[in-house]
Amino acid sequence: MLPAHEQDEDPTAGEILVENDAGRAEPIPAAALANLFGILGDVRCVVLNACHSAAQAEAIRPHVDAVIGMSQSIQDAAAINFAWAFYQGLAFGESVHKAFDLGRNQIDLAGLGDGKVPKLLTRQSAMDARVFLADSTVPASTRDTALRVPIDERVLAILDLAKRDMERQNLRFLTPSLLLVLLGLHRPVSCFERVRPGLSTLLRNRLIHYVTQKLPGEGMSFVPFAWGDLDQVKKAQEAARLDRCPMITDKHLLLGVIESGGSTMRSLQSILGEDFSQLVQVIRHLPAVADGPLLHTPGIELE
Repeated sequence: MLPAHEQDEDPTAGEILVENDAGRAEPIPAAALANLFGILGDVRCVVLNACHSAAQAEAIRPHVDAVIGMSQSIQDAAAINFAWAFYQGLAFGESVHKAFDLGRNQIDLAGLGDGKVPKLLTRQSAMDARVFLADSTVPASTRDTALRVPIDERVLAILDLAKRDMERQNLRFLTPSLLLVLLGLHRPVSCFERVRPGLSTLLRNRLIHYVTQKLPGEGMSFVPFAWGDLDQVKKAQEAARLDRCPMITDKHLLLGVIESGGSTMRSLQSILGEDFSQLVQVIRHLPAVADGPLLHTPGIELE
């Protein structure tokens, strides 16, 4: 996909302006631009994300599967909102058509009033817009792997440390280990404490006892894995997608653990009773990305 951005010097021209050797803006005729994409030949989608670009989009249309142009002037904020949602939709594996709809909807959600300005044109028919920029002949599961939402690098570093520790001890990395990692982070701890003071400490102690005392006796040795293979992380990816977040954060991992179920979650539900649903709501209302410290650093208890 090739995004092409324009300057709106002349609303009637709608031409892309480039800087020449003299440092001045120089327009590129629509026919020349269309010819360029015809020569390239392998461009699937073009986005002309600025004012009065419909004429250029129409000129480019015969040479690409899909092209997006603006039918009139568009506010900078609206163009930015459209681009953010459109590219994010593509990153999450949506079709060009759905990503385009998400972009226009994001303009409306932002209350900017330009939701109908972006126009989607296709080479042959409306069905052309339903192409995936990932190879649509590849099974969906394979495409999902290639487009997996990355884990926040700070969180990933902590997860990798825990994974290496379990590998060193030759112990299986299970849900209790993942939850134990999350209970070392500031925001997950705050969620549990908000529901019931002292709960995070209680759970952490029980998880440590299981991982260090019980798990070694269960005969489950370490099995190599990638984080994206875990069901909890797959569900965390979906939570990040719903949050429109470009990465999986501590919030999403915690939701992934809860939504994956299993004996650990059944035990937590037993402990919390009716407060379990409150915990889920507290987690869901967290901002997608932490704006404070990541690690939980409790004070020293002096007696």
